[in-house]
Amino acid sequence: MTASPSLDSLLAILAAADVEFIVVGALAAVAQGAPVTTHDIDIVHRRTPENLARLVAVLVDQLDARYRGHYERVLRPTAAILAGTGHSLLQTSLGPLDVLGAIEGGRDFDALLPNTIEIVISGHRARVLDLAMLVELKRESTRDKDRLTLPILEETLRRRHPRARQDSTTDWRNHPLCGPSSKWPPLFWGPEAFNPDAWRDLTPLFDPADEIAAILDALGDSSDVVDVGGGTGLITQAVARVVPVLVIEPSAVQRDHLPAGITAREGRIEALPLPEHAYDAALATWVLQYTDDPMRAVAELARVARRRVVIVQGAPSNELIEVYNVEAGIAGELHAHHGFLLAGAAELLERAGFVVEMTHVSIACTPRDARSLAETFARMHWWKHPELARIIDTTTPVIEALLRSKGFVTDDAVVLLATRATS
Repeated sequence: MTASPSLDSLLAILAAADVEFIVVGALAAVAQGAPVTTHDIDIVHRRTPENLARLVAVLVDQLDARYRGHYERVLRPTAAILAGTGHSLLQTSLGPLDVLGAIEGGRDFDALLPNTIEIVISGHRARVLDLAMLVELKRESTRDKDRLTLPILEETLRRRHPRARQDSTTDWRNHPLCGPSSKWPPLFWGPEAFNPDAWRDLTPLFDPADEIAAILDALGDSSDVVDVGGGTGLITQAVARVVPVLVIEPSAVQRDHLPAGITAREGRIEALPLPEHAYDAALATWVLQYTDDPMRAVAELARVARRRVVIVQGAPSNELIEVYNVEAGIAGELHAHHGFLLAGAAELLERAGFVVEMTHVSIACTPRDARSLAETFARMHWWKHPELARIIDTTTPVIEALLRSKGFVTDDAVVLLATRATS
């Protein structure tokens, strides 16, 4: 990163203290090669109590931070002040530092995190806002200073990602495999609860051949793959027959049930225990609905993938998701629509410099009878819910009608392939 030694030192001190922050503003652009100048640092910090304590300790004890413009007395930053969304404009021993709870549109640390890249400062890792998001923010701004720098950032972005679609021609929110967005829930409905025992009872009811073929086609000539959330290992085994695979799985129970010969490592998709660009391809099948933060998960897949990200989620024609939505209504939860996840992932990956395409895969679920499927599927999500019996009784006739119409229930998927653009 090219910046003044004092600014580099300031960021290194924050990073060394394990403060969670994102560099925004001009310095983030400088870090990615934009020919602009700056003499201060803007950061957006995570506002958890633990991170606030680390941040205040560094600001006060190591950087002698005080509020700018208060010459009659010294005002120090406190955790109570920094816990809000406001802006603290500070002077430190190493230069000006603006500590921001949130920026344009109320975007805070967690909202911005999927749109960041990792850099190394004096041996310490830190995150800066990516060029695509910087451009988006400048386009939204009405300040003359931002309007002047916008063409410079757009040209830098074009040069760094000449094949990436910076203004996507695809309306993912209303794409046939994602939308229409009018059918989406108002916000992410998860994380869904997950019962691994019920899932193992459910998997023999599916024929995965077409899904596996589509995933292998998407992975192409990848030299190695990280499979995040390997499930029962059926898809992982198929991939491992053609390319080396590492499974990242948070559940010890799930890891213990993986077949022999599959290498597994503990970890969460929102914070993968891998360095940047560690694997040629990152694969996540039917995982995002079980995460705390789906878009942060997608950002992590993009971070660790050198060339490809492959994500599998439910298609709009997926009847099992409709059964889930009947269950969710009884349980008093939001309905699900995987197009919400797929469109968000596509938009994020395009901003990160990937070219995205989607493919529909037909998958049939063929149970012994409607009641057995209703029981197993309900146990997968609601096994602890007091309305479990009513959920089963209500969904049994729904499934019966689907089986009468064609002899199976659809569990159709969408395979999202994101290929990193190269110059």
